[in-house]
Amino acid sequence: MRWLIVLPGLGGLALAGCHKEPEVQADNASAAEVAQKVRAAGADIKLRPGRWETSLQLDELKAPGLPAAAAEQMRAALAGRMPASCLTPEEANQPAADFFAGKDAGKQCRYENFTMGGGRIAAVLRCSQGEGGVRLTMDGSYGPDEFRIAQEMDTGANGQAMHMRMRVAARRTGECQGNEAG
Repeated sequence: MRWLIVLPGLGGLALAGCHKEPEVQADNASAAEVAQKVRAAGADIKLRPGRWETSLQLDELKAPGLPAAAAEQMRAALAGRMPASCLTPEEANQPAADFFAGKDAGKQCRYENFTMGGGRIAAVLRCSQGEGGVRLTMDGSYGPDEFRIAQEMDTGANGQAMHMRMRVAARRTGECQGNEAG
């Protein structure tokens, strides 16, 4: 389920130029189609490379039937800081399909809608998984040096209903360190 916590790399989005800001919009689109639209926006929507620190705050977890110990373990695993990551200039200028949908999303996920522009991002992503599915909504803001995204996830995968509400925040802390991977 790790790929469902998406968009940590979006903190590097920066809008360039003094003209009307572009907007990327997609409906019923694959992750690859969304990434292509972002790339096609060119220099007007640009990712800022560098070292990023990301933190998660789990605000709500509802999972009927999930033992309390398992719920607490899940809370602990999802909360707090993630390891710092490096967004390379290549990744910033040519985001891969999994950049927006997360690793391992592949053909399992499609955006009901995706809108990005003017410092705002909103999306609804649906993924088929096992016997059920996952619906992830995202709404937030971005700038050249930080982003904040509120996420809600509902799943019915493998017969286990679950609802999570969390916040993802990241900020650029400088240049990449030599030992950090993208």
